[in-house]
Amino acid sequence: DDSNSQRYLRWADAFIVVYSITDRPSFEIARQYLQKVSEHLRISNKDCPIALVGNKSDLERYRQISKADGQTLSCEYDGIFYECSAAEEYEYVEDIFYGLVHSIQRQRGERSLTYSPLFITEDKYHSMQRNRPRSPRSSTEKKEDKAQNKKNPTSFKLFNKSFKIFN
Repeated sequence: DDSNSQRYLRWADAFIVVYSITDRPSFEIARQYLQKVSEHLRISNKDCPIALVGNKSDLERYRQISKADGQTLSCEYDGIFYECSAAEEYEYVEDIFYGLVHSIQRQRGERSLTYSPLFITEDKYHSMQRNRPRSPRSSTEKKEDKAQNKKNPTSFKLFNKSFKIFN
């Protein structure tokens, strides 16, 4: 949504621009975004890492943008270049985010943070509860459920499934 991109550009500490290696128009749109981000950084005299990510590397047989084209575009804007498959290689996607966080820390002269792993499991109670027939609930019961969910910061919902996070 380009309606008010300045509000996003102002608070960002890093930028990730993603295109599909199987779609030439997405690469051209990525070029436009890189140009917009670069212009903003120049005007605001800000220095933020920029990552250009070619997604869908698992679809090599449908490739329309070469790796060299991605690297060249990334270099034009002083960016970091990655290729990955978000569908099959989620670890690489995670590495991209960690790499940008470390770049931000280096630029700011901050000491590296250590990350402790999170273990996420599906919350069976909520899943079982979801599959049971629902009886009509009053608005007070709905508010109580929402309040209870807000109190428990170690769980979240994703794709209508509840998960718990353990440190």
